[in-house]
Amino acid sequence: MFSQPDDLLVLFAGEAEERIDHILELIPHIESDSAAMDQVRRELHALKGAGRMMGLERFSELCHEGETIVNGEGQDLVPKMLELMDRLTNRLSEVLDKKKDSSGEPHAETKVHGEPGTRTPGEAVEPHAGGGHATTARIPIARLDELTDRAIRLRVLAVGASALIQRLRDLSHYAETSVSDPEPEQVLATLATSLNRVALELDSGQRKFLHGAERQLEALLGFQLQPLKPFLMRLARHVRELASSLGKKVEVTVEGGKTQLDRRILEVIEEAMVHLIRNAVDHGIEETKSRIEAGKDPTGHISIRASNQAGMVELTVSDDGGGIDRERVLEAARHQGLLKGEDEAALTDSEVFHLLFHPGFTTRSASSEISGRGIGLDAVATAVQRIGGQVWVESAAGKGTTIHILAPVSKRNEKVRILQAGSSLIAVPSASVIGYRSSRRLKRHATTGKPETVEYEGSMVALYRLGDLIGEVSADEGVLVFMKTGGMTLCVAADVAGREEDVLVYPLPSLGGQNLIFDSAVLLASGRPVPVLSPFLLSTHHLQGLKVEKRPQPDVRRIRVLLVDDSRVTREMLRGLLEDAGLSVVAAPTAERALHALKEQEFNCLVTDIEMPGMNGLELTERLRHDRRFSDLPIIVVSTRNTEKDRLAGLNAGADAYVTKQGFDASRLIRLVKQLAR
Repeated sequence: MFSQPDDLLVLFAGEAEERIDHILELIPHIESDSAAMDQVRRELHALKGAGRMMGLERFSELCHEGETIVNGEGQDLVPKMLELMDRLTNRLSEVLDKKKDSSGEPHAETKVHGEPGTRTPGEAVEPHAGGGHATTARIPIARLDELTDRAIRLRVLAVGASALIQRLRDLSHYAETSVSDPEPEQVLATLATSLNRVALELDSGQRKFLHGAERQLEALLGFQLQPLKPFLMRLARHVRELASSLGKKVEVTVEGGKTQLDRRILEVIEEAMVHLIRNAVDHGIEETKSRIEAGKDPTGHISIRASNQAGMVELTVSDDGGGIDRERVLEAARHQGLLKGEDEAALTDSEVFHLLFHPGFTTRSASSEISGRGIGLDAVATAVQRIGGQVWVESAAGKGTTIHILAPVSKRNEKVRILQAGSSLIAVPSASVIGYRSSRRLKRHATTGKPETVEYEGSMVALYRLGDLIGEVSADEGVLVFMKTGGMTLCVAADVAGREEDVLVYPLPSLGGQNLIFDSAVLLASGRPVPVLSPFLLSTHHLQGLKVEKRPQPDVRRIRVLLVDDSRVTREMLRGLLEDAGLSVVAAPTAERALHALKEQEFNCLVTDIEMPGMNGLELTERLRHDRRFSDLPIIVVSTRNTEKDRLAGLNAGADAYVTKQGFDASRLIRLVKQLAR
């Protein structure tokens, strides 16, 4: 994808070293862990494809030899693989040494624009469009100045917010000191007026801040976009090379080269697109003799297209080959145990073709140098999942196959919808959601031993109860959330479909061998971590005719906190902070009420003020420490008293921690509660 072959070689070497290191980490586990074996297969297949595209035939042959070893049933699998990895590493070193000798210098740095050692004044070095792991980008000075000015304006807005925060603290102090005011109505009226004024100013400032942040983000994302033409043309060249190696006549067309895509997303799905190209040439296009017998043009045709679709980019690879044999897919699925109790005649073509994405699925009995080991489409699905996209297959027997990848234009914060089941929160990608219905409006259809279904737009779709999936007790009525993935529609029943949030998504580590339905996690604005349900993973359970495998669940009960403070304002503020952090809170205005609550319920932590009418917080703490039932209950004192003498008094009374209200740090209190309660 770079104009200089040396640059490509450096990038290839870096990726190859990472993949070889990963394989070496996995090799000790391949005889006992099928998931590790699958990952080794994927890494070898990816290395083989990259080596072929670089013209490193011997390197690719070694990778193919490794695939043969891991797919065999012989003994001494681990030593054989270790020996092969040594040979593979040595071969990579030989290639790099040869290039170093021919150039006279080692390639320790990637140069991606212009002549070596040159740079246009006022601009940084920029990568060529079309992908690659570039380390620099060209930014005009005028754009850089604009970004700097926006950053300064954002900082000014952030600093301005600190004055409003101080005013809120002053109002809180005013409320604290006015608890026993003889004219509470006047105090409340003053507070209401002042709080309303602060709210208006905060709202105005927040809007300006969000608008500025959005413009800044869009400007930065613009630097990540690049036209797809160089990448698509490279894929077309790869088609011709593969066709030539297989003795097939193939024409290739490319459309949509001006379409732009975030380079970081392209780096993720580049390998997936190469898999699709290999499959189209090797699996899709028939031999010349077969095409002539079928009355087709002896020359096969493959098209690679890119187009914009409402904030997304759709990439398609189409061939006019023999298409996918539905019955052959079903036969292979039965042989591999993927269809159990499923009414095969009722499966749509989309559902049948969805089986092709199952790990290790293949309809071929023998593998080839190009493809056919059943890992291509699995790798495609994995890559597309990582960038929050979708992939699906369309095919007609005798006419050809088209595989679609729908990817977001930019890698930015993602939107998720928060669903609730019992006391648990689960996020689902907003891009997958296509509709909502009340669970009371639709008639449910269930068949013994099969997933429950529900009607949606004239078709029956799989229905999953979120509570059953995560081991929670759900309400009888709630909301049905319909989602689309890979050309399929499915439904999740939840108690509540809550707010939509902009979040950063963090991939979860692979836990092979488990029927998991979560592939990532997010941090909500409150700081609470929430798992993200993968519609794609859930759809694979439906196609297998299986319920989600029940596995030991972690203790999902929330930490229960008893909060004691005579100030209603303080109680509500602390309650909100603790609940936003995912804690369950019961509040009491006096120590006496707290003792009553402790007799009726179980708590994991007690947070108490000191100065209260009747029994104060220190007396409450001492009393609990002398009661064997509560001697180990974590206790945190939160008080306006902030001298060293006060702290010692709290700790001597039996408190585990002492937090002052002056300069109050909510994150510290939440962290203390979680640490002590667990």
